[in-house]
Amino acid sequence: LFSVCLTSFLTGITEPIEFTFLFLAKELFMIHVFYAGLSFAACHILGIAMGTTFSDGLIDFILYGVLPGNAKTNWVMMLPWFAVFAVLYFVTFKFCIMKWDLKTPGREEGDEEVKMMSKDEYRKATGVGVAGGGAGSAALSSLTPDQQKSAVILSGVGGVDNVTEIDCCATRLRLTLVDGSKVNEAVLKSTGAGGVVIKGNAIQVIYGPSVTIVKANFEEFVEDIRAGKIDRSILEGASGGGGAAAAEEEKPKMPDATFGAHLTGRMMLMNEVPDDGFTADVPSKDSGPKQEQKTYSGPSVVSYYLEGRKASKLSIPAYRCMGAGEVTVLITVDNSGTVVAAKVDESSSSKDGCLRSFAIRAARLSRFSASSTAPANQQGNIVYQFIAQ
Repeated sequence: LFSVCLTSFLTGITEPIEFTFLFLAKELFMIHVFYAGLSFAACHILGIAMGTTFSDGLIDFILYGVLPGNAKTNWVMMLPWFAVFAVLYFVTFKFCIMKWDLKTPGREEGDEEVKMMSKDEYRKATGVGVAGGGAGSAALSSLTPDQQKSAVILSGVGGVDNVTEIDCCATRLRLTLVDGSKVNEAVLKSTGAGGVVIKGNAIQVIYGPSVTIVKANFEEFVEDIRAGKIDRSILEGASGGGGAAAAEEEKPKMPDATFGAHLTGRMMLMNEVPDDGFTADVPSKDSGPKQEQKTYSGPSVVSYYLEGRKASKLSIPAYRCMGAGEVTVLITVDNSGTVVAAKVDESSSSKDGCLRSFAIRAARLSRFSASSTAPANQQGNIVYQFIAQ
């Protein structure tokens, strides 16, 4: 437990704890979900504005909370909030554990041992998110869990001879294939993929932040297959003999549904959204083969001028744009400190549309100190310096 708690504290990786909740004490997980939502709402009310990478551990707290300064992030308010939630979690969880006699780690009966669970272990124990096994599942039992997953991925992309290049970005496994028509999306999704994007002979399999591990394991597995260390015949059972595809075909077709909304517009696929910053890594439906461009993501330096007023919440954009540049946003602030209007200063700003969109978005989220003596619509500016990495 100590290593799991230390990892969670430093990096914010809570998956082993949360999947243990799901398997042993679903009631505790539901309470945790409610408290997590309550914490987000409270941080918004208190004006706490700290960015993160993919988690919220001590490392992110220092990098994106303490180092940028309290004037920008209001990180000091997090300290009493930490204490409040520590007490709240302890009292609530202890009450529920004792009342319902939940068998959490350390409270096992006899020689029974309860251990922390990973996502794969939770899926195997409960059957949630696991595709139906096929005739060749026994042949895979000689492989490690990572190799089994790699074998299923390899089967889903048409076999080892169909793979020419293996790469990944922040969240996606990127493969170049000989024949893209051999891809079986159902098989790939059975490995835990959140989605599959196919463009000709190039595909992207979405795994989230764990993709670097998936890519390393998959690359090593493919190399072992090609070197003869692992028998190719083992792949014959990896797809379950077509079981996953058959299960996909047997699913009842869902009827069309009509949705109502308070806004007018139309629903669009991600690769059709006209926002370069949002869709930089998604291939366009109409785009032909082209060399992949590297997407830079980097920090930004923010400064502002608003006479007689202080920033209570200065939103710092976390952006994904090509290149770098400076954008000056002219703002109008009311007496309560709310930004009521924001536009780019054309005379001193980069022409990059992606940088501009992130700057405008951040400016509108910023807040300043209230003032009853300031003009009803006070003019000022916020300067964003985007630094490519």
